[in-house]
Amino acid sequence: MDAHLPTGYENYPRPEETERDAIAGGWQNPPAPTPIVHHYQAREPYPPNPPQGSRRSLLLGIVGVGVVGVIGLSAWRPSGPDLTEEPPADDPGYSDDPFDPGSDGEVVTDVLAFGGLDFDVPDGWTVMADTDTRALLTHGHNQMLMVRYEGSSPDPADELDSAIAQSGTDFHGSLSKAKVGSDHLRAVRTGTGTFEGRPARQSAEVLVASEDLSTLFIQQVLSASEKSDIAADAARLAADLRDSWPW
Repeated sequence: MDAHLPTGYENYPRPEETERDAIAGGWQNPPAPTPIVHHYQAREPYPPNPPQGSRRSLLLGIVGVGVVGVIGLSAWRPSGPDLTEEPPADDPGYSDDPFDPGSDGEVVTDVLAFGGLDFDVPDGWTVMADTDTRALLTHGHNQMLMVRYEGSSPDPADELDSAIAQSGTDFHGSLSKAKVGSDHLRAVRTGTGTFEGRPARQSAEVLVASEDLSTLFIQQVLSASEKSDIAADAARLAADLRDSWPW
């Protein structure tokens, strides 16, 4: 044994050396060379193929995750102004056409909410319009119309003529020339005629705010006598509106 070889294991002679030594020692049939055995490690068996249902479930799961992701992205939007909304009006305090009676209808209330203020409804009167810019009260063949709007003329007389024409009241008769107050912020016209087939009086006035063209139109059309409670109620409500202006 070679002294320089490690001693941790046994050294076997090479096959040709074994055969040569056997012949020299007188062996007629020398032993077969020592077989060389190669050790190997068996491979792990391949895992069985998953059943078809599991593969289908996996695919459906992947597709489901993708769909949820798409829906989530569609629902999420970056913050910012909604461009689909209509831009606000220049003055949201006034409707497009406060003289339009299209939405008039009986309102059961004893308080008139008009122009952001509350006014007591006189006994026997019915509220037919109750908005921030339009109010209409009736009592038999008598009515009061009040409209708050953005005027178009700094001249109260011209503004009054325009308001009377837009009021659409079923009054037929003649009106006096407009009387303009000394402050040039109020104009009044009165006259007689008929209303709903009855003799009636009309009193129409506008009040224009000094800071801008905000205008209050008050129209009384009364078939009741001038000394009646109905006429007194209308005059009192008109005075309350006048005293509280501008809003």
